[in-house]
Amino acid sequence: IFYWLLIILLSIIYGVSFYFTKNYMLESIPPIQLTCIKLFFSALFFLPMIRKAHSQIRKVSFMPIVLISIFVIAIPQLAYHLAIVEVSPSVVFLIQILIPVSALISGYFFFNKEFNTIELFGVIMATIGVIIMIGWGSVSELTGNVTYILLYLVCVIPVGFVMYTVRRKLRNVSISSITGYCLYFLSVPSLIGIFFTGLPDTVMANYHAKIGLGIGIVSGIVVLGLGYFLLFTIARNAGIMFASSVYFLKHIVYFLLATMDLHLTEKINWQFIIGSILIIIGSILINRVLIQTERSKRRKANQFFYKKA
Repeated sequence: IFYWLLIILLSIIYGVSFYFTKNYMLESIPPIQLTCIKLFFSALFFLPMIRKAHSQIRKVSFMPIVLISIFVIAIPQLAYHLAIVEVSPSVVFLIQILIPVSALISGYFFFNKEFNTIELFGVIMATIGVIIMIGWGSVSELTGNVTYILLYLVCVIPVGFVMYTVRRKLRNVSISSITGYCLYFLSVPSLIGIFFTGLPDTVMANYHAKIGLGIGIVSGIVVLGLGYFLLFTIARNAGIMFASSVYFLKHIVYFLLATMDLHLTEKINWQFIIGSILIIIGSILINRVLIQTERSKRRKANQFFYKKA
């Protein structure tokens, strides 16, 4: 139940973030500048934890931190912001559901993950749910710049593989240390990006950019800082597949927000209801695998205990 609460909270954070990023932040601030803002201020938020993080991480290896920083956080964030501007939301949604699919494939083919039919069926069901939901209203258009579609696609596919790699290499490092050090690693490049892309001039010359800057700072702390902390926590303790189900559940939150926006024509209809039901059932099936695994571990532990006794 605890990890379900975390995944629901993370889904709300990601769904709300997509809505405000598309409709407010990127309306006044270019994608590169917004990415730098979010990275820098999320790093500032985790700054008090850096000393502890450094002492833990230097005992293992800095390479997993570099992998997470570049291939899970920085590049996907930039490609995500570029895609929101240049590509229709439906294409962004379709690409994002490849994250749990890539995690599933990576686990089976590269990390000797035990094949589970229920988990596979859950991923397929949730994917179909998102596709049904995408056919709803103004987001149904599959349009966009092919270059940015391919860029975002290339950035998303390796995320599952990197997450599995990190889980093995950094299992003795605290989640706060991993999150804090990854963002700290990106703080200097993002600060350079803030000034070299002319962000101060953009904010001074545009009132809406000031609002976008404020929302971007909050988004950096909540979405990148707290968001990745929750994602890594769920991935370590409840499994990478269950953590990746957030990329299914977040779409329900976004579409609910869209129905409340007077500027959009979205309404709750049968496609939204059926899509939501399939996404929720699919996520439950993915979580059911975790429950079965935990029960199996406890059963083996009890058997070992009784044999010793």
